[in-house]
Amino acid sequence: MRRKTPKKPPKRKKMINKLLSILCVSLALALVLGGCEEQGSSAQRTAEAIRETLIITNTEAGTVEAEEKVVVANELKFSVIIKKVVEEGTVVKEGDLIVEFECKNLEDAIDAKELTINNAELALEQANKQLLIMEKQQAISLEQSKNALKDAEENQKLYNDQSKTLLAQAKETLKRAEELLVRFNSKGGQKENDLRDADIAITMGEKQVKIAQEKLEFKKSVNKDPKLNKPYSESEIESDELSLETLKNSLIKAIATKKLLIKYAIPQLTRQYEEDIRQAKEDLKILETHTIVQTMRKNATALKESQLKLEQAKLGQEAELKWKKQEIKGLEKALDEHKEQMGELREDEDKLTVTAERAGLVLYDPGWKGEGQRIQIKEGETVHPRQKLMQIPDMTTLRIQTMIFEAFREYVTVEQDDTPATTKIGTYIGKAVKSLMIRAKLSQWPKEKIQAKYLKIKEDEIIPRITKAIRAGRMTKKDAKAFYRGIEENETKMSLTPTAPAGNAKPVTIDWNRIPDTPAKALAASKPGDNIGTRALVVLDSFAKKTQIPGRVVESSPLPKSTGPHWLKTGTKAYDLHVGVDWEKYGLTPGENLRPGMGGKVTLVLDEIENALTVPVLSVYNKKDRYYCKKMTGGSPVETEIEIGKMNESRVQILSGLAEGDKVLLVAKSDEGGNGEDEDKDGEASGGGARASE
Repeated sequence: MRRKTPKKPPKRKKMINKLLSILCVSLALALVLGGCEEQGSSAQRTAEAIRETLIITNTEAGTVEAEEKVVVANELKFSVIIKKVVEEGTVVKEGDLIVEFECKNLEDAIDAKELTINNAELALEQANKQLLIMEKQQAISLEQSKNALKDAEENQKLYNDQSKTLLAQAKETLKRAEELLVRFNSKGGQKENDLRDADIAITMGEKQVKIAQEKLEFKKSVNKDPKLNKPYSESEIESDELSLETLKNSLIKAIATKKLLIKYAIPQLTRQYEEDIRQAKEDLKILETHTIVQTMRKNATALKESQLKLEQAKLGQEAELKWKKQEIKGLEKALDEHKEQMGELREDEDKLTVTAERAGLVLYDPGWKGEGQRIQIKEGETVHPRQKLMQIPDMTTLRIQTMIFEAFREYVTVEQDDTPATTKIGTYIGKAVKSLMIRAKLSQWPKEKIQAKYLKIKEDEIIPRITKAIRAGRMTKKDAKAFYRGIEENETKMSLTPTAPAGNAKPVTIDWNRIPDTPAKALAASKPGDNIGTRALVVLDSFAKKTQIPGRVVESSPLPKSTGPHWLKTGTKAYDLHVGVDWEKYGLTPGENLRPGMGGKVTLVLDEIENALTVPVLSVYNKKDRYYCKKMTGGSPVETEIEIGKMNESRVQILSGLAEGDKVLLVAKSDEGGNGEDEDKDGEASGGGARASE
């Protein structure tokens, strides 16, 4: 698409213009010295305007990284010592030993907790024996229980009488509501009176208008008679006309009032009366079928409870038994808490041995231990709680991370994954559950540990994937809720989650209120190339043979970030891009000759302009924001204004001003033989001053 060149480009465009100018001058000089087409003497080096496919590219550094990775850290609440650890760079399989710890503090805590549990069991046993003795010794006053029973019987009789009164009142209310409706619709009722009043108002208005009209016409006709010499004044005529207009407006208002009465007021009152009748019937029905029945049922229950309390009082156990039972419950709860804490310690004991959750490559990524020093991953090193040691990238998810400056982000498209989010998440859940079920079948873990492991997977993996899919617009909140209900049903069937959270633990679920709803998008028929990301060519530095490996942009960061240090406010922003490559197709095996951290260059093919008329960038210059070149005419260079399009490192597209086969002078000057001193100071120097149009 062509654009008109503005008289004064914006400041940001001028900056880009200057940066491109420097790049173009350097590259163009190299091309000219290296073998551009030359004709004539060194002072008359020329090039020809040709038709070709102009490829626009952008090259940046790239790094191999894994999309998914597992972080290994000290998950205990105690400091541990590394007893055994695999070497960095080892390719492990699922279940392989990664690191083994030892922890004296954990062993001491387990011994102390076992002693505490033994003492708690002895205390509970003693309290149960005391309860058996107390059941035979204590007695409670029988008088209070007898009075309570008597009160319950009297309350039941009293409400039986009150219910009859309530029913009578409800029936009377219904009757009055029905009478009001009948009275409203009956002859001589409000409805008929309102309509009659409206008709009278219209009839009177019509008569008044007619009289006023005749009176006005009479006065006008008399004034027209020259013999009578206009007995009625103009003001009197105007007053009568005004009165007539007022009467007409009153008539219109009366007609409108009747229409409103028929269309709105009468139907509204009718509906109100009908609603009162419906409500009265509903109240009566609730009273008959619910309120009275429920209250009577409650009174009957209260009577039975009073009878039960009386029986307990006769046995003489109620008060002291409650106190003792409460004491026993406290002892049982304390014992359960100690056992639960023992279970956590046993889980920590299991965490002393860390195995690979999935196949991958071991990469050391130690955390800081203070004073600017990192943890040394070796046997005998102390690791504090939550400190990170290493990560295991999933070798099946390797891709290239690169960047692109925000000025060129609009030219990059991201390959879209058409796989439904429910399918991808369901596949992941299937793999995770399969691993846990295998362990359960082989009795490697107890049921409680399998449940705890699944809850962690659910909290750290499943729920974040669902919320991410909603925020990305790949799943609506309504569909996500239905999908999540299915997950919970399967959890129950496979007994993957405990029936009740232990202690004060909160259930693992999704807070739907914190997730904005994503409206369902209409799925249009996709066209060829709609979901294809920008083509990329990857060259890895690790290989002597610099083979270009093709790939596609599969992901882009949502927001740009500064390219310099955080303390340096450069203002230069860039987006992170991720390029997907079918590695094995090009002879690369992840984990063997391809590993995370490898560097290289990524060339993005931003655009391909077919049949573009191009010249070398060195032949174009600008003055006062207009672009020119020296066209060879009759053997002499003639300054010719041109319109440019897009450009790459060596060629620039010509939109107008030149034709195919025209010769242009290289290293052009604004004036023949001059130094270009008359050029625009805000523009670029001659020779390579072309910039890409938007």
